[in-house]
Amino acid sequence: MRRRLLIVLTGLALALAAAGVAVALGGGKESFVHRGGPVFNGLYDAEAVDRLAPRPGELLRLRGRTRPGLRAEVSVRRLALPPYRGDVAGAFPLYADGHIRALRARFGGFDLLDEGKTRVSKAPGYQVGFRAGRPGARLEGRDLLAVAESGQREGVIIALRQSRSRPLVERDRDDLKAVRSAFRSLAFGTGRP
Repeated sequence: MRRRLLIVLTGLALALAAAGVAVALGGGKESFVHRGGPVFNGLYDAEAVDRLAPRPGELLRLRGRTRPGLRAEVSVRRLALPPYRGDVAGAFPLYADGHIRALRARFGGFDLLDEGKTRVSKAPGYQVGFRAGRPGARLEGRDLLAVAESGQREGVIIALRQSRSRPLVERDRDDLKAVRSAFRSLAFGTGRP
């Protein structure tokens, strides 16, 4: 009886150690590092998200492996703020006004949902949430504008786009969660915060 208990406890300890190693290595997720200016990194679940070739003007593109009628993507582009004085928190709302006008011109049926200060890991940022399109062909988006630290003018625009033409099922929610997790994982530099 003791021997059987010892075997079970040893197996449990090995399983917990393996789980700890997986968590330490990113929980089974793939990592990426963009080494050109700006330098950033992130994680994504390679079983639910594909890393695609970036489109012109993009530094990174990820797409969820979703079923027909649902699409979820993350892209990263360069951000170049105009010259500003003081804290970047004061420059972001001014820049965001033009960004919102560009989104409104690009997407029909544009509806601004929210905007405001945010953080990308520990870096200062500004977010814009919106909905566009028409019922049955809705697009939801969230753009994060961020620089590694105040005083810098170059950073990134991290864009999340989701569209669907049918009701969501449980598997869809899991797929969207994986894409949103990749969206939130971006951090400046080459190492995880």
